[in-house]
Amino acid sequence: MVQESPEIENPTQYFPQKDDSSIRFRLDPSKILYEIQKKLQGSYTEYVWVEGQLEKKEHNIGKKLINDEGIQKVMTHASSIINQATVLGNFKDSNEKNRFFLFWKKNLRKELYINKYNYGIETSSAVNHILIVVSAFADLFLTRLIGRKEAESLEKTHNIVENVNQEPRKGLLGFR
Repeated sequence: MVQESPEIENPTQYFPQKDDSSIRFRLDPSKILYEIQKKLQGSYTEYVWVEGQLEKKEHNIGKKLINDEGIQKVMTHASSIINQATVLGNFKDSNEKNRFFLFWKKNLRKELYINKYNYGIETSSAVNHILIVVSAFADLFLTRLIGRKEAESLEKTHNIVENVNQEPRKGLLGFR
């Protein structure tokens, strides 16, 4: 049985909240995975303010690229590298990242071609389109890991937040 995608109760959960740490927001790849899923479903979600209320509007941008079973499999494949643990990973250079990415993409391509008919994929060009959609997000995500840039940036953010929190509080306009 194919699991349904969880509905988003709070659409603002994908954006930093007042009490959220910027580090926690940067570590959470759920927005990336959500965007991949919506593209595979041939839709996108827009949240708009109408008379002081946030309303969800679904827009179809074509037909599904793949059926629900296929979406679930592709999302499992995507989340194997787009996850919180991976965010703190490290590739020493772009060649190492590219080797890893090409290995991952080759396995996704194989999964799609082997199960093309089970997943309701009609043509080889549709397989390629799905690969492009998912791979674009994955490649950009993995690029953050080259040379520990993401981890170093998170460490700097942490240090800045720590320093700000340790500064003595000042009164209005910085005067005591």
